[in-house]
Parts: sequence; C-alpha cells; structure tokens
Amino acid sequence: MSALPDNVQLLDVLGRAQSANGEHNQAQASFNRMAALQPQSSLPYLRMASAHLIAGDRDAASQNLRKALEIDPNSLEAQQGQVSLAMAAQKPADALAISRTVQKQRPKEQVGYMLEGEIHTAGKAWDKAADAFRAGLKQVASPELAVRLHDVLLSAGKKPEADRWAAEWLRTQPKDAAFPFYLGNRALTLNELPESLRQFERVVAIQPNNAAALNNLAWLKGQLGRDGALADAERANALAPNQPAFMDTWAMLLSAANQHERAVEMQKKVVQLQPQVLEFKLNLAKIQIKAGNKDAARALLDELSAAGDRFSAQAEVDRLKKTL
Repeated sequence: MSALPDNVQLLDVLGRAQSANGEHNQAQASFNRMAALQPQSSLPYLRMASAHLIAGDRDAASQNLRKALEIDPNSLEAQQGQVSLAMAAQKPADALAISRTVQKQRPKEQVGYMLEGEIHTAGKAWDKAADAFRAGLKQVASPELAVRLHDVLLSAGKKPEADRWAAEWLRTQPKDAAFPFYLGNRALTLNELPESLRQFERVVAIQPNNAAALNNLAWLKGQLGRDGALADAERANALAPNQPAFMDTWAMLLSAANQHERAVEMQKKVVQLQPQVLEFKLNLAKIQIKAGNKDAARALLDELSAAGDRFSAQAEVDRLKKTL
C-alpha cells in the first residue's frame, strides 16, 4: 500500500478485492484507512461489515453497521444489513423495529413496508404480512408490493380475496406490466395455460417490446394451437438475440410448423451456446426425429441416457428411443 496515494476509491477497490480473495485482515486494514480519510462517511463501515460477513463474523459485522448508522442514521444499506443479521439470529422483533424506523424515514417509499412484510412472511404470519404490504400500498402504488400482497393472500389460503385484489389492481393500474407478468408466470407454473396466455397478452399490449413476455406468449400459443406463435417467437429473438431459452422456443415452433432445416440449425446453435443444459439436447433430438434424422437423434439420446441421474427426463428419453 505504500506505493498508493491516499485515494479513497483505490482503497475501496483494493479492500473489496482483498475480501473476495479471503485476505480478511488486509481488507479490514484498507477499509480502516478509508475510514480515517473519510471520518464522516458511512461507506467504510459498510464495507467492513460486508467483509466481516464474508469472513463469517456476524458480531463484528453488526458492530460496523451500528457505526455506519451513527454517522448516517438514514443509511438504508446499513438498516437492511441489520434486518438480515437480526433474522439470521432469530430476532424478528429487532428486525421489525428497524423496518418501522425505515418506514418513518421513508414514508412514501416501498422499502420499509417490504422489509416488514418479508419479516412476517418468514414467520408465516400471513395476515400481518398482508397488512404491511397494504400499508405500503396506501403510500405508494408499487407493483412489487402488489405482487407480494397477492402472494401472501394465496399463502394464507385466501384465494377469493387474492383474486379480488388482482382484479382491482389490474383495473386501477392499467399501465403496470409487472403484475400481469407475475400472474402469467404463476398461471404457467400451475399449467393454467389459457389464463397465462391472457396475462401475457396483457403484458405485450402494455409493453410491445417485452422480449420475455413475447417468448412466453409464443410458447403458449404453440401449446394451445393459437395463431401467431411463430411471429411472436421471431420478434422475441429480434429484440433479444442469442438468448438460448428464446431460441429454443423458436426452434420448437419452427419444427412444429415443419420448417425442419431452420429448426435444426437454430437448435444446434442453442446447444452450442449452453451445452450443459441437457433439456436443450433433448429438444434437439425431438426436432431431429421430426425432421427424419434418426441417426442424429439416436446419438443425442444415447448421450442423454449416459447422463443417468443427472438428467431427470430419462423416461422421455427411453420413450423417444423406442420410436426410432
């Protein structure tokens, strides 16, 4: 360090690198020097806390977070760190007290209400969590709070109330794409494909260039036999090129449309980009079978069989082998 000037930014970079490399004592020395150069800044103590956490010393991390808050009582990073430590120590009351301080300091922001709601959620106190998210929504129309409220209502077994809340939010926030995206993903997870399609159509109506929504819409249309699947897949890939998951959707739809050459070419690129994702190789085998390329398909299926327990879809691999 003697060759370096007393440059706070350099010390910051150096200390974080030392911490990441397991050089804990050196990291603390760098951050202590930062603190000496900037005695009115909370940042050195936040850095020390992070380094102590990496080293597994929660008590020292907590002490440094307290020092950071003495300098800057509004330091959200320090408060969030204290909440995490309190929850790890199974002290939810302490965590709640911090979350309510954040709410007083930032009454028109979502963060304090989100903290309180997640603390209650961790204890499966669903009604208290819902109350916290509702309190936040009275202050700020936050899609994140809206999503969390819906989720905890479902966790509490209150589906009718959750459905009413979803309908109300969609009615009053017609330009919010995040909530219908969440609803679409939830419906997809539950295999409620028509409902998922409806929600992703809503997302795309609000955000025509949302590549992820377009990809999901394309897949759903393909599964449900609706028009426009290929066009949506092509648009998703134009907006976000070289994304293996989006290319995989497109290739499978091309195969379904009997555009075999393009489908094989596309899926080969997918496998090249992410050879460790065995699901993509299985889809390539399916495309090769549909294209009439049995030898190519057999080689892929043999490779997947050899993966054994590392690939959970062995029953499907065996079924496809019997078709060759």
